[in-house]
Amino acid sequence: MSNLRLPTPDVFPAFPYTPYDIQRDLMRHVYACIEDRKVAITESPTGTGKTLSLLCASLTWLRDEQVRARKGKLSVREDDADAPDWVVAQTMERRKRELEAEDLEYAERLAAARKREAQLRRVMRGHVRKRQKVAAEAEGPSQDLGDAEDETFLPESEENSETGCNLSPAVLALMKKLQGNLSASPEEEKEPTCTKIFYASRTHSQLAQVLHELEKLHIKLNISVAALEKSSTTTPNPKKRTASHLEEDGSSMNDEQACGPRAVSLGSRKQLCINEYVREKAGDLDEACRQMLGEKGKKRCPHLPAAEEEMKMLDLRDQILAVPKDIEELYLTGQAADTCPYFGARRAIPQAQLVLLPYNLLLQRTAREALGIDLENQIVIIDEAHSELIRLVATDICDNATYNRSHLDSPLTFNDPSTLSLSTVHALHLKRLMNLLDALCQYTEEWRDARVKVEAGKSRPPDVEVMTSAKLLQRLGRKTEGINLLEVEKYLRESKIARKISGYSVKTLEKAAGQDTVKLAKLARLASTTPPLHAVESFIDAISASSEDGRVTISLIDGQVEMKYQHLNPATYFHEVVEAARAVILAGGTMSPILFNLSNIVPGGMVVFVPSYSFLHAVMKLWGSSGLLDKLNAKKKVFSEPQSSNEVEGVLRDYATEIQATDEPGQKKRRGALLFAVVGAKLSEGLNFADDLARAVIIIGLPFANLGSPELRERMDYVVRMEQRRLAANPSTTAGGRNAKDAGTELYENMCMNAVNQSIGRAIRHREDWAALILVDGRYASARIRRKLPKWTESGTTVTETFGQAMKELGRFYTVKKAKTSA
Repeated sequence: MSNLRLPTPDVFPAFPYTPYDIQRDLMRHVYACIEDRKVAITESPTGTGKTLSLLCASLTWLRDEQVRARKGKLSVREDDADAPDWVVAQTMERRKRELEAEDLEYAERLAAARKREAQLRRVMRGHVRKRQKVAAEAEGPSQDLGDAEDETFLPESEENSETGCNLSPAVLALMKKLQGNLSASPEEEKEPTCTKIFYASRTHSQLAQVLHELEKLHIKLNISVAALEKSSTTTPNPKKRTASHLEEDGSSMNDEQACGPRAVSLGSRKQLCINEYVREKAGDLDEACRQMLGEKGKKRCPHLPAAEEEMKMLDLRDQILAVPKDIEELYLTGQAADTCPYFGARRAIPQAQLVLLPYNLLLQRTAREALGIDLENQIVIIDEAHSELIRLVATDICDNATYNRSHLDSPLTFNDPSTLSLSTVHALHLKRLMNLLDALCQYTEEWRDARVKVEAGKSRPPDVEVMTSAKLLQRLGRKTEGINLLEVEKYLRESKIARKISGYSVKTLEKAAGQDTVKLAKLARLASTTPPLHAVESFIDAISASSEDGRVTISLIDGQVEMKYQHLNPATYFHEVVEAARAVILAGGTMSPILFNLSNIVPGGMVVFVPSYSFLHAVMKLWGSSGLLDKLNAKKKVFSEPQSSNEVEGVLRDYATEIQATDEPGQKKRRGALLFAVVGAKLSEGLNFADDLARAVIIIGLPFANLGSPELRERMDYVVRMEQRRLAANPSTTAGGRNAKDAGTELYENMCMNAVNQSIGRAIRHREDWAALILVDGRYASARIRRKLPKWTESGTTVTETFGQAMKELGRFYTVKKAKTSA
């Protein structure tokens, strides 16, 4: 029974309204994709209830899956088939009683949590909560490590990881000794996990809107055995029935015990930390929090219950699951309960049925591991997916790691691991790590010397070099030949050696500082900053990826060597998610490229400026092979700027002819033409696209010049030198914080924006002319860049966060212009 396929329903009673055909089709498609373990890419125009449809379809499947799983537990198993009938009957009755008891116990627990939350909310509404700091918080997280044992700073073994209780080795040893006499608490024995939906979007405000839509659904997911038995005899047609019908069947749970999906919103420590001292004083809040996890007494965070107060954390977990909360409500709930909402949310993940989280926490493996997220056989929905795909390509958010030689200038070195009480395994791993770091240090020094100490008569090598990670490892020499980077990365992650070395360094230097307040203040700042070895850890993690997926850039900056790894293939991170999850749904208002959708609403001609010819050629090749170019040609005939000057006039003539051509009888009407051009090239200067020749000008990205160009560097250096002389002659002008380097940056930005403004100016050629100017890059929203745009664009500029909002604004703009033209 448990292996039977769930039929795709024709109706979805959980949907709060009578669905449109487009909504019903979307829900059926999503339901079937989840059941069939597929990856789906769905489009739903803005305003058609996309989020509500996604929630209804996925939660309906989850409810039906619960029914299937429960019936599987109550069905006769293969090992029971040969038993006498009375034995089978007794076994089934026992299973039924156990499941009923579990149902009732869990429902009562959540009902009690909802009551506690209601009481807390009444208290918070009736009284202005004063933020009181307990004594430990007033003192702040003490950095006095003088009494700590050296064993505290040893690398952690698997049983003493952050995912556990963060206990010291001595406490763990004592716990192991007592394990034979003490059993785990009922809560620890019953930490059930369940099939869940991970729902990701771009911002927490968008996720809050998801919770708002969730409230509209008529669905409850706490399936009781009594409801199962009754529903199995009242529904003749499984095709027409969905799990939501169970709500009408009744159950052994009353209204107080019944509840909707158990949901949890995930955020960062910065969003959820309620420790006021840490928020105000810590330089690196994440690191300060981690440092306090293993502390005892007054040094421990007062909002994180100790092992003996575990019930406080479990109560908060139940409170989180009892009523869906957005990040702000989760923060306030943690404040009211005086218990950390960040760790409370983490504890709620195993029992949650709906997990809401931003893109970065879902797509980055390290973030998933830190939160304890396991995507195996779970459902993943990525909403506003078009924004994410564009952002991945445009800004490359994937793990970029930078390693600087100064990261190894640590106040303490482990040149002799034998001086600590290290096991053979730890000593071996540390020896390999030191060999790798020594090789990196030696190579960077040699690379720098080759550029700084140039012999007479020889040319100086370039200050920037790009290579694959395999090439870099090859250059490190024989010391690294036997080192497996994956093993090193795993060891760094599991042992938390970066934090241990940093803590041991602080302790050693603190002893040496004595009562020197200046040195102690510096140590306090050092203790709250990210351990230097973390940067090395990130770099090693990055270069352990496939050699073809990224590049290592080595550069000389102000005499220092910097290595930066840039990941070039975002598909790697999606691949990890797709491989693990049961089903992945990528949903968006539009999954087609921006230029394709804009062609639907822009009348006449549309000119699109891209940063370079190479960019233009790559786009044309990709769209040609995918068939998108043919689709664009069906809407607007596509032209592109030629690199040869003698071909420009012909392209422009054909472009204008296509726009001005009258309709021929019997042929489908075209809607103008589309011209791709390059910023700063032939079509961006001296040519006019008046009236219908350009009713929209689109600028893709910011066309910054190549900083590696010797000519550009010389111009920037010259401007910096001139500014240095001016500031030296007029010292009072430095009061505003301006320095000579600002002049070079200003020149660099001005060159870029001059090219942009030249392109913008091609469209508006006389008093009655009009066109939409569309700037596609988040950096245009910054005040610094917007100040460099033409002054006449200021009053009519609108910044939108989503493509759907932009389409609405443009639709309104063209409607008004069309009405004026008709009048």
